[in-house]
Amino acid sequence: GATISRTPQGNITGFDLYQNRVIVRHEDVVALTIGQLALYDNDMDSDIPFDVESGKLTVSPETALFVWTGKTFAPGGNVTLSSGGSGAAYDGTLRLDDSSTFIAASGEVHSIGGSWVADSGSTFTPSSSTVVFTATTSGKSITPQSSFNNVTLNGTGGGWTLGSAMTVAGDMSIVAGTLQGTSSLTVQGGSLDGNGTLSLSGG
Repeated sequence: GATISRTPQGNITGFDLYQNRVIVRHEDVVALTIGQLALYDNDMDSDIPFDVESGKLTVSPETALFVWTGKTFAPGGNVTLSSGGSGAAYDGTLRLDDSSTFIAASGEVHSIGGSWVADSGSTFTPSSSTVVFTATTSGKSITPQSSFNNVTLNGTGGGWTLGSAMTVAGDMSIVAGTLQGTSSLTVQGGSLDGNGTLSLSGG
């Protein structure tokens, strides 16, 4: 596990470190970025479960990316959460804790090998980004609090349960895998296509 922060003012209380999680946070009001994560990554210490290359963040398999409560992560590049295929809840998962914010930028592609878990009051600002879900095991979930721009599900054998109402402003493509659930799915501005399975029994 690893916890990354910036600009501490004096002692920091509650500076938690969670096993199998990369926690991003900041002690001031400015969002943390990939550029700051690049200062010390897996290239410097193999125990650190993330790597930054060419402005892109890759989180190690069997690890979640956790945006801390009330904090903001504005990566400024593509984020890839790799799956190790264990089926563990944290494997390849993005967790937006209560009142946290993830700010994507135009053209970014964020790959999620596990679940998308957005807690109460959290915000995802999609801009014109694309989120690609790549899990190849079932038991994953997509629980958004905010809308997406473009979404692709592309994991042979992957299974996702829609945990809350989901809005896609652009296109949604279910290339492979199964999306199921009882919540509403709204595709506003584009198409819904693909060779995967959409099986909503409610919403």
